[in-house]
Amino acid sequence: MLFIKYKMAYSLITVFFALPLLLITNDLWDGALVSYGFRIDDLSGIKVTYFESGWFLQYYLYKAVYILSGFIGISEEFIIKLLTILSVIGISIEVKRLSGYLFKIPEGASYIAAFFVLIFPAWFVLVSSALVIHVLCIYFLLLGYRLIMLKRQYFFGIALMLLSFQLASNFMFAIGLITSDFIIRRSKNEIANINYLALSILTIILIFILSKVLFVPGGEYSGYNELRLSLNILKPFVGATIYFGVFILVLVLIPSIYFISNLRHVYKKDDFVNYLTIFLLIICAIFPYAALGKSPRFFDFYNWDYRQAFLLSIPIPILISYL
Repeated sequence: MLFIKYKMAYSLITVFFALPLLLITNDLWDGALVSYGFRIDDLSGIKVTYFESGWFLQYYLYKAVYILSGFIGISEEFIIKLLTILSVIGISIEVKRLSGYLFKIPEGASYIAAFFVLIFPAWFVLVSSALVIHVLCIYFLLLGYRLIMLKRQYFFGIALMLLSFQLASNFMFAIGLITSDFIIRRSKNEIANINYLALSILTIILIFILSKVLFVPGGEYSGYNELRLSLNILKPFVGATIYFGVFILVLVLIPSIYFISNLRHVYKKDDFVNYLTIFLLIICAIFPYAALGKSPRFFDFYNWDYRQAFLLSIPIPILISYL
């Protein structure tokens, strides 16, 4: 009974988030190719595209949806939309749980984090079925992390995290999660094994390197998302960082004003560690994209750019609820 109003609000916001995606029937970008492949019952073009770009899991996801559609008689596009919506809902639930068990945010405030995941202003690009894999991988990462850290279900947790690494930016965010857990535990004098942390980070780095060696984009996608270490990357990196900074500042402006105006009453020294780790997660969410010169740009609603901010749907709602 205590949290029934939060649950009702969550249900209403879920409808607010999901309904436009269900109503919009046209597709965009690579999603148009996917829709065409479903329509002509030929996924060979999809297979070439996603194999050359290194998105193997995405192709097999479309293949599974295609087979499922034939069995149950529901269109592939609707199944993908439903999977997309459920993935974002799953992210919001996991962010709520992460707020509680990692950052010790009270139940009521953790609902605020879930609310802000659902209304995160990057989801509008999900009208394209090509982006279902992004939110699904983010959900797999959060769920796998919780199964490992909280439930001690290592097999399923590790399997989900490995699947989530199809989205390359998840590698760095996974490192941010386990490092945040270590910092918070150590600050509270709880058991925090630095050898376990080092081994985990090393393993993730090795998996990342191995994935880059084994699954190299080819054909038209040769060099896709390849980081070239030279001075030429500094200018786009700085520009992308500024864009990300503006994007984040706009999102947290109102709660920041509230926080600053009530600083004496709401700030405690113990909170510093949580702010530090949330800031670490923000860096881990944006760095893989900024390093490639990519970022969300305000008022650019016709390109893919807002997908670069998907990972921010985790630390920004947590920061807002914490403020």
